[in-house]
Amino acid sequence: MKHIKYILFLMIPILIIALVTISHVTDARITDEQVQKYEQAKKLYYENDYEKAIKDFESLLNEYPESGYLYYNLGNSYFKAGKFGYARLYYEKAKLLIPRDAELKINLTLLKTKLVDTAGRSFSDYLVGTFYFWSSSSTVSEYRLLVILFSLCFWAWCFQKYFRKKRVLSTSTIILLLIFTYIISGYYLKTDQESPGQYGVILQKQVDIKASYLEKDEPLFQLHHGTKVRIIDEQSFGEAKKWLKIALPEGQKGWVMAKDVGEI
Repeated sequence: MKHIKYILFLMIPILIIALVTISHVTDARITDEQVQKYEQAKKLYYENDYEKAIKDFESLLNEYPESGYLYYNLGNSYFKAGKFGYARLYYEKAKLLIPRDAELKINLTLLKTKLVDTAGRSFSDYLVGTFYFWSSSSTVSEYRLLVILFSLCFWAWCFQKYFRKKRVLSTSTIILLLIFTYIISGYYLKTDQESPGQYGVILQKQVDIKASYLEKDEPLFQLHHGTKVRIIDEQSFGEAKKWLKIALPEGQKGWVMAKDVGEI
């Protein structure tokens, strides 16, 4: 029991620091003017004036780029306006910040039923969805905090065994090490999936996917708005990215104009 008390004693300040950090990050200062702008955008949305609502939500996003609920409301506005590509893009951005939001999950699922293309799952998606299914309910920041906390607890466990002159490499230590390996591997898979620029969404109603970034090439196949793709390469001309090489879970690859893809 003594070693358990020792670990709990070490965990208390760690948890306090973590909670203070989270509260500091999420403590956004919102002015009365910005609250009014948000309420006005919602009012426009409920009045079916989606184009004006989109402009107001986008203006607020420039000031609060880490607000998952602004991305969600912007996605709703685009969905109602029939722009499924932009709706999917902003729903996916919202999911990175508010993954446990029930209404977001419902609306994203509903949107997928409206799409022309039905993409499968990549191998990494399968791994995360099967062996790390619970990670979809957390953000990368929350997962990172879990890794840090478990790491500190694991080393506290090892040190207390060492100082009490007990065998460090015991069965319990090996079990904890296996759990830590499981958690850290899930973290790296999640960060790979959610890194900026790793995935994108087709924005236009229909785009040609070509074998190269030469405009004269014949298209290999076509994709439609709302399709989620993995971005694997880019070709720039000057300072602007003009072409992106994309891949689908089924293995199809090709080049598409960058302006037709919104990066998540």
